[in-house]
Amino acid sequence: DNPLANNLGIATVKTASADLLAQLVIAQTPVAELDYSRLLLFASFGLVYLGGFQYLYQVQVFKRLFDVDAFTSQPWADKLRDGPGLRALAAQTALDLAVLSLIYLPT
Repeated sequence: DNPLANNLGIATVKTASADLLAQLVIAQTPVAELDYSRLLLFASFGLVYLGGFQYLYQVQVFKRLFDVDAFTSQPWADKLRDGPGLRALAAQTALDLAVLSLIYLPT
């Protein structure tokens, strides 16, 4: 019913779980020595950037710039023959990579 709240929850839990897994399994950190400030930082990143910014940008902004509903609702075979839809998809990918390079990977 609320896609933004859904996305915020999923991204936060997913990102925090990934860090928890990295600390416990990959780094083999004992539970008593977990770095909770790092875990909170990853959860915050999931909430703000992955859950909030990417949802607003990739869903709301892309809906205004591109006719995404017409393309995404087609069967795969029709998508492969939809020249304007494929060009719009390429433009979305280019825009996403540009934003990713400028905002997410500033170094």
